[in-house]
Amino acid sequence: MWVPSSRDGVSASGTDLAEAVEIGPVKLSSWYQAHVTRSFEALLEQLDDESRYMAHAIAKRRPDLASSMEADPEHPSRLRLLVRSPTGDSSRDVLIWMCDDEPSLGFGPWHTHATVWAHFAEPREQDDALVDLLVAILEDRFVIQVDVGGPHDGTAVGVIDLREPNAIAYALTEPDSTGHVRLLSWSGTKDAEHRLDQ
Repeated sequence: MWVPSSRDGVSASGTDLAEAVEIGPVKLSSWYQAHVTRSFEALLEQLDDESRYMAHAIAKRRPDLASSMEADPEHPSRLRLLVRSPTGDSSRDVLIWMCDDEPSLGFGPWHTHATVWAHFAEPREQDDALVDLLVAILEDRFVIQVDVGGPHDGTAVGVIDLREPNAIAYALTEPDSTGHVRLLSWSGTKDAEHRLDQ
């Protein structure tokens, strides 16, 4: 994502934007970054402790997501973050929300909660594990599994963690598998099909 800077001859409210700077994987103008920082700080003030911790943890790993964070319209003290898939396919969108006081994550039709995803960890470690999962999804290392040729042909039936070396082999050989899976990644760059006979 490129945010215009003064080099592009763009101004905001009559004030030229400052020179662009690198922030993680994106370039942001310093004017835009200051605006995002003010908006993020205002958001933090209205969030409860659990939501505030999650917002900080996400922003630390992915500063570019700070501008997409918001208060849940139905529960203004709780964090909500929708990260749309660049494919334009809403079934690949990622949503972070608070289920009561518990951080939760949805990826397409699949979802989990911090206490489920990292159930043996301490509470803050569970939250951090959910942030790790978010990052893995956005880096296309955690993908949606679609059934091919089975009773649910074309339906998303689960997820595959590509950080696990044998994850695809397991998906192809599990008891209910047809030996053929389609992978859908958040960005679309890791979409693929795998067959047992290949």
